[in-house]
Amino acid sequence: MRMIAAASSRTLISPQRKLLCCRIAEGMHKFKLLTSFK
Repeated sequence: MRMIAAASSRTLISPQRKLLCCRIAEGMHKFKLLTSFK
């Protein structure tokens, strides 16, 4: 939990990195949905 908090505080410093992480998470979620439909 402490590592997650440290990572979140780090992403607050760099919004671009946070945006990139969000995009990666969305991409992984969409990929999982596509694979589940097969």
